[in-house]
This record gives sequence, C-alpha cells and structure tokens, in this order.
Amino acid sequence: MKALSFRLPALLLSLSLLVTACSGSDEPAASEASPSAQSDSASKETNVRVLQLRPSSFTRQSELTGTVEPWKSVTLAAEIGGKLENFRLTEGQTVRQGQVLGSVNARVLSAQKNQAEANYKLSQLQEKWQKQNLSKQVDLAETGYANAASTYSRQKQLYQEQVVSAQNFDNSETSLANSKLQLELQKISRSAGLEVNQQQTRVAAASLEVARVSLSQASISSPLSGYVNRVNAENGEVVSPGMALAEIVQMNPVKLTVGVPEREIAAVSLGQEVEVFFDALPDQRFKGQIIFIAAVAEQESKTFPIKIRLDNPGIKMRGGMIGRIALNQGRVNDAIVVPQDAVIDEKGGRFVFVEQDGIARKTSVTLGPRQGSEVVISSGLKAGDALITFGQRNVLDGDPVNVQERRFQGAPPPPEAQPASSPTASNSPAPATKAEG
Repeated sequence: MKALSFRLPALLLSLSLLVTACSGSDEPAASEASPSAQSDSASKETNVRVLQLRPSSFTRQSELTGTVEPWKSVTLAAEIGGKLENFRLTEGQTVRQGQVLGSVNARVLSAQKNQAEANYKLSQLQEKWQKQNLSKQVDLAETGYANAASTYSRQKQLYQEQVVSAQNFDNSETSLANSKLQLELQKISRSAGLEVNQQQTRVAAASLEVARVSLSQASISSPLSGYVNRVNAENGEVVSPGMALAEIVQMNPVKLTVGVPEREIAAVSLGQEVEVFFDALPDQRFKGQIIFIAAVAEQESKTFPIKIRLDNPGIKMRGGMIGRIALNQGRVNDAIVVPQDAVIDEKGGRFVFVEQDGIARKTSVTLGPRQGSEVVISSGLKAGDALITFGQRNVLDGDPVNVQERRFQGAPPPPEAQPASSPTASNSPAPATKAEG
C-alpha cells in the first residue's frame, strides 16, 4: 500500500510532462506552414506571352475559286458524208493549225472536180468558137448588105436615066431590103448566141467551184494548234455531215473562270493582275490578268463570271483544275491587327485578355475585316496594349500572370520607349523581350 502511494505522484508528473511536450511540438509546425502557403500562392501565377500592339497597315483580301478552261476548244466535224479516209488521230496527239488529219470520199470528189474542170474548159472553147462563127456570119451579112446597097445605088441611077427597066430597079430595091434584114438577124443571132455561150460557161464555172468546195470539204484539217483531247471516230468509218470526229483544245494559254459575288465585283477591273494558286500545284504561284468581266450575274449563283488569262508553258494547268485567287478589298492604315487565336468567343460577344501590371484584364472587342490568321480590332484595343497571345484561355479576369515573353509588332521601338516588363515574383528572372519579325 505504501508502495502504490509513493508511485502515484511520479506517474502524474510523467503524464504532465508528456502533454506539455505534445502541445509544444504543435506550435512550431503551425509556424512552419506559413512559408509553404506563400509558395503555393506564388505558384498560382499563370505563365503567358504577350504582344505589345502597334498600329499597322492591313490589306483586306477575299479568296475566290474558279475552274481552268482551255483557251480554245473546237469539235472537229465532217462537213460531208462518206467514208473516212487517212484518219489516224490519237488522244493526246499534238496538232498544228491547218494540218490535214484525214478526208471523206476524197477520190470520188477529186474525180468530180477533174470532170468539172474539163467541162469548164470545153465551155470556154465553145464560147470562143461560137463567138468567132457568129461574128463571121455577121461579117458576111454586112458584106451582102453593102453589095446590095451598091447595086441598088447603080440601078437607081440607071433607072433614072431610063437605061434599065423598072423591074430591075425594083429587084435591086428588094435585094437591098432583104440584105438589111439578114444583117439585123445575124446581129441578133450573134448577141443571143454569145449570151447563151457565156451562160453555159458560167454554169460550167459554177459546177467547177462546187466540185472544188466539195473536195475542200472532204479534207479534214485542224482549225487550231493544240492537243487532241478526244477521238470519236475510226479510219474507214462511214460518217454523216456534221458528225463529231474529235475534240481539239488549246492549253497555252488557259482561262480561269471565277464567280465574283456582288459585294466584291467593284474590286475587279479589266487588265488587273491577280495571283493564282492551285492545291494540285502547292509550291507554285501563277500571275494572271483579268480579260473579261460579265455585265450580268449568273441566274443561279448570283455571281459575276470573270475570266483570267494564264500563260501555261509545259501544260501544268489542266482543264477542270480548281484555282484560287486573292482579291484585294482595300487597305486600312493605322489598324490594330491581332492574331485570331487571341480572340475568345462567348455568348455575350468576343473578348481578349490584356496584361496590366502582372494582372490579366478581360477586355471586350469588336472585330473588323479578317485576313488569313489575323483580324482587325475595330474597338476595344489601342496601341501600347499588351495582348496576351499564349495562356489566355487559362486565366480569368484579375488573375496574376507571369510574362515569359514579350514581343513587339513590327520593328522594335527605341530602348527608352520599350515598356517595362510586368512585375513578377521576386525570385523570377526578367522576362525575355523579342521583336516580332
């Protein structure tokens, strides 16, 4: 019993010391938590990159698409019917303007032409012979009339002298009248005969011309220099007049036909040069010239067709390829131009974040014309604003930010005009500064 009484105070003393030790160990832990909380608070700064805005020039462009067409395209057709001869075209073949490509019934028509030539020459000879013969008949009639007139004159004088009888005088007078009538008839016959012979010669000449035209129509020749795009007939085939035999296209130069909307038609003019590019030819750009602007819009598309001439050496551009052009819609000076990625869309409108003294500030903006990856800011931003272009989707209005990179639009300003970098944590390095190329 005495032993228990002796140990109880010692046990209570030990418990008291233990409680004191435990309570003392809690206070240092609490005091050490403050630096950790401060470190967590500092780590909440969002790393961003900013673009220091400056006024710049902005050329608004619109991209339009069109289709390549041959400069010329003709359908080679038979002018007359018959058997196709010496026609050996192949698709892709190069032909020259005027090159003979085949014929239709050429041998028959050639014989007909030779016959017509012979008939024409015969008519000419007949006309010449008839002219000489009829003229000779007139000459004889004139001689007879002259003799009759001379006889009449002598008989008249003798009759007046009463040397000859009245009957002889009457006979000479009748002979003179008959000779005169015969002369007039021969002249009429000569005139009519010459007219008939001339008409026969004209008919023969016309027949010859028809034969020549028919023979020329039998010949099939290329109306232009180009490429055979399609062949529709075979050698030896019997064709009819107007039947399509082949298609020939001229591919240098070519035309690009583009439909221009009404709101942009004022931006085009005849002779205007444009740049054309093709997805099928990604590493090449082509210079073209506007050669036609439609006066009336297409009924369905409500666009105005324009045609652009493009030189096409090597036939890189082919019919049906889709080409794109960029039309300049005007130039805006002293514009605030920003990357479209920096603009955030929301139901209430569009906004950006601007860095001010290390704080992200939400700013509403109104957009203007767009071009490529850039857009003009009509209102909401001004020169000198530090637009957040990286990390803007990770911050809220009023959040602290750490500017890791600051760029300037255009050439860098003089050193004294460069804005100071945003405040950061005391142990953070100074932000890098880079001029935008």
